Amino acid sequence: MKKVALLVAFVLVATSVLAADPSKIIVKYDVFSGYGEAVITALKAKWPTATITSYSGATWPTFDSQLVSGTWDIVIVEAHNYPGTATQYQHMADWYNKKIGPLFYADWSMNNGNSSMLVTAMGGSVPTSVPMTTPPAPHYAWATTHPICSGITNWTYGNPGYRVAGQRMPWTTAVPVTGWTTTQTPSQGGIMVAADKHSVISGYFPSLNTTQPATLWSNILDFMWGSSGVAPQSLGKVKALYK
Repeated sequence: MKKVALLVAFVLVATSVLAADPSKIIVKYDVFSGYGEAVITALKAKWPTATITSYSGATWPTFDSQLVSGTWDIVIVEAHNYPGTATQYQHMADWYNKKIGPLFYADWSMNNGNSSMLVTAMGGSVPTSVPMTTPPAPHYAWATTHPICSGITNWTYGNPGYRVAGQRMPWTTAVPVTGWTTTQTPSQGGIMVAADKHSVISGYFPSLNTTQPATLWSNILDFMWGSSGVAPQSLGKVKALYK
């Protein structure tokens, strides 16, 4: 009976650990011509008690300083207007490689190679083709049953007036979920599950989805942290769960 009681207690504790919400999230995002707020909207709706530290626009140095000096459960970068520097991307790669928690990374300047260390670590490759200009190419779900795609019926991309509207992503160990062609095609990835199996690297900006950006973001957040993802080691130090 004691063994049964201990097993039940362990299951209850493990479940409570995995069900806990993230407490500290840092976000680098951009807002332009009505686009970009969806990530913040989704975060506040999903985890209202979390502390969300966010930086919009030309704020990379401040974001980088806080990333390096702070303690975070989730890091989100959806930089569809302002690029970072190689040093700043290296700091993100360092955070990712330490397996502290899930990271979302999308950047309009991925093709310039400044973030190659981060892209490579996450299981992608630097885009070699010319990045997409506006109006953007159509987008498609490749893994239609993946939780990131749940309920998304329209992948139409908005045109806020940017010169570059996304990246066609090659991959190595990342797993593509969506892409810029009707079926899976090499070097045409969009949203991809990173090598750690719960972070996300993307050449598609969820906040530029024209009709369902908050829903798409909610799906991504659920995948990275919720029932379809894995809670990271920072909760209860359950290191084995983050392998």
